[in-house]
Amino acid sequence: MDESPVTLILQMGRVASRSWYEAIKTAAPSAAVFHFHFVSPQSRDFIRALASEHGPAQTIRRPRLLRSLEALPAELSERFVNGRWIGGPLRIVSSVRDPVSRGASFLMFCADVFGHRSLPLAFREGGDIASLLSYLRRAWSDALGYTQPDDSFARLACFLLGQYRSWFATELYAAFGIDIVKATPATGRRTWRIAKDGVEVLVYRYEDLPSGEIVKEVGQFLALDLDSLPITNRTGSRRSGDLYGQLRQRSRLPNEWLERIYAEPIVPHFYSNNEVLALKTQSAFAEPLA
Repeated sequence: MDESPVTLILQMGRVASRSWYEAIKTAAPSAAVFHFHFVSPQSRDFIRALASEHGPAQTIRRPRLLRSLEALPAELSERFVNGRWIGGPLRIVSSVRDPVSRGASFLMFCADVFGHRSLPLAFREGGDIASLLSYLRRAWSDALGYTQPDDSFARLACFLLGQYRSWFATELYAAFGIDIVKATPATGRRTWRIAKDGVEVLVYRYEDLPSGEIVKEVGQFLALDLDSLPITNRTGSRRSGDLYGQLRQRSRLPNEWLERIYAEPIVPHFYSNNEVLALKTQSAFAEPLA
């Protein structure tokens, strides 16, 4: 008898990954489905090192919670060897998202969940929009190499914002041999698919979720009857939801930065030229920075 494929919700974060896990477990409670974000030893070691920092440079208020980012499911530990999958047939649901929108969501998530020891970034710590806007711009400056992060929260933000350009290579390609730029749009569908050596991958765009077509296509990919996605772990539904709304509406980056962000090959692979132009326009300063 052929071995049934394992399902991984393996995504770079802030793309509704937890919602997919909940939807699949609801549709098929006994399904072998797992949800996590990082596979590579390098990424997981980096996050663990942040959690273990001490002294003034440790600015993450709740560093032990970082395990939620780097932990592999115990059931899969023997199916990876040095970060490479050896565990048999596999289906992976993954995603992309506008890097700037995802960056704002991740900053708000980190502020809410992990917290900053001294800066008012989260609702429960007296967060204010001025601090968030300033910190988001500095985080992007760090992620683009204009400045260097000098404390643990800043290093975490820099690492997570920069994942849009490297995650598919360090996590998907290194672990499963899947080159995502070779994925092609499924005929007549809104998702991208690629398969190699028993590993099948579907990639959707976060921005397409409201259409409802993505849920249908993922259901077909997994041979499950999926009706809808539950609202789970959504940044806008947290107590900091109003702050997040302001951050999304008011955050702007210099044109030079936006050109670099959207020039990364992974972006035009999934977004058309017109879509990229629209994304850059909505995130650009109205006037050049003085």
